[in-house]
Amino acid sequence: MPKSKSKPKQKGKKSRKEQDNKKGGTGNLIALAAVVLAVAGGAYYWLNSGGGERAFLKSAAVGKSIQSRIKTIPTRGGGHLRAGRYPSIYPTSGPHDSVGTRPGFYTSRQRPEKLVHAIEHGNIVIYYDKPGDGAMEALRSWTALYSGPWSGVVATPMAGIGKSIVLTAWTKRLTLAEFDRAAAAAFIDLFRGRGPENRVR
Repeated sequence: MPKSKSKPKQKGKKSRKEQDNKKGGTGNLIALAAVVLAVAGGAYYWLNSGGGERAFLKSAAVGKSIQSRIKTIPTRGGGHLRAGRYPSIYPTSGPHDSVGTRPGFYTSRQRPEKLVHAIEHGNIVIYYDKPGDGAMEALRSWTALYSGPWSGVVATPMAGIGKSIVLTAWTKRLTLAEFDRAAAAAFIDLFRGRGPENRVR
């Protein structure tokens, strides 16, 4: 009887079908891992954003006594123009740029004309220089927490003010000699979303 000419399978070598199945299985595992990570990340964000706002509102409640320290500045009107002149380096109203600064944490100084438009929309503008690590962490957290176009928080540097923090809203200003979490949170809570153009709170 003639010998079979088919080659015996070599040990250690897998058939193409087995290799394809293995690749497909690996792809499925990667896709499953991506879905699990996305769900876990979403849950983490949901829990922490709620927790972040609860902590913020708790601080704001503690700081309500600062209302007597808030300065009300008479309005200088509104209207759009490319460059405005303001009586203060922390303007709280007046003619402004047609495009406002978006809520967020900035490491470069923002133009006052754009900041005035932001507060007209109901955003809070916070000026900082070197307030300390805890303050910087809070400012970054608050700008991430409140990023809506009509009720956000803008943090922008102002060289030369050292540890001071200055918070502005439309016709309102609070100057803190050093960062006070409760006072700053109370100011934000009082005026955020309450601009003259489109009050949302």
